[in-house]
Amino acid sequence: MIEKVLADFEERLDELTSEIHMQAAVADIRKLGKSGVLDRSPIAEETLRHLLSPSSTSRRRSQYAGAIVELYAAWETFAEVLVKAFVVECAASGTSLAVNVCKRHLAKSMEIIALVQKGIPRYAAEDLALLLENATRVERRDYSQINALALVHHSANLRSSTMLAMLSDVGADQAWSQALRATDLLTALRDSGLSGPHENAVFFLDDLCTRRNDIAHGGEISETFDETYQLAYLKALRALGRALSEALFAHAFDPDSNFYRRVGSYSERYQGQIAIVVTEPATLLEERDVCIVLYKDGSRVARTVVSIELDDERQKSVLTVGEGTELGVKFDARVGQKAEVFVRRAASI
Repeated sequence: MIEKVLADFEERLDELTSEIHMQAAVADIRKLGKSGVLDRSPIAEETLRHLLSPSSTSRRRSQYAGAIVELYAAWETFAEVLVKAFVVECAASGTSLAVNVCKRHLAKSMEIIALVQKGIPRYAAEDLALLLENATRVERRDYSQINALALVHHSANLRSSTMLAMLSDVGADQAWSQALRATDLLTALRDSGLSGPHENAVFFLDDLCTRRNDIAHGGEISETFDETYQLAYLKALRALGRALSEALFAHAFDPDSNFYRRVGSYSERYQGQIAIVVTEPATLLEERDVCIVLYKDGSRVARTVVSIELDDERQKSVLTVGEGTELGVKFDARVGQKAEVFVRRAASI
């Protein structure tokens, strides 16, 4: 479920990338049209007349405002759906994770009920009786009735402080701090010049939220938010989305849950990403499987299988027969020394 949310987010970011490139191309055509370099047929004249009006300053500001709003909307939709998926997954596990996630379910359900009674449009479709019934059943430990919306609803922009509060409500505040420390995110921010004066990973997200707020309340639109900045923010959002998805995926893991099976363990690794996994019997492992690497101290990371080797030959999938089969498994990122490896069961996706 979490993987699907991330895939949808990245698809939306791909669409926005194309739109930004298209706007840049149109801007180049306008420049050529004004310079008189283009050979202009009657059709070209009409096209350029359309492109060259209204005033360039007004048009640029409109484009920048649109880009900010679209980028923020993509982030907000993704974050809400991702945390809802995390809540549903934890609740379905029926383990201690479900108990932890549901600690604030009653209080948050009451907040939603109050908003429904106030006639807030966003919650107009919510059924009061059903909200109360679900809250009661969850209090009786029927976690299948959890209301993910209740735990994820918010009244502020999803800047860093709001994300931390929302994730704290579902017992996943550590996932946010873990995501902000992700190497790929910090690299993307440094490369784009978006890490702020103190190399702070939250700077760019809070800045995007502030810009979006300014637009929503009729404030000044900064013309510095041009195509280069738009693409930089998009790249940073992509890295943050991946980091948060990975952190929540790992946080949702419970070795006692029926949603995971133990692949085996390893004590040897090479080049940081390759581990020699000694497998359990009757274990299926495939390329692109998402695994949890569980360390002795209880910490864990989510990693995707890039490739598998059995007897020095690459395999797309391996089903082990006996105990102790050694597989060379390459993951998509570094793993630590000595760990157990679990893979998610297909039924949980």
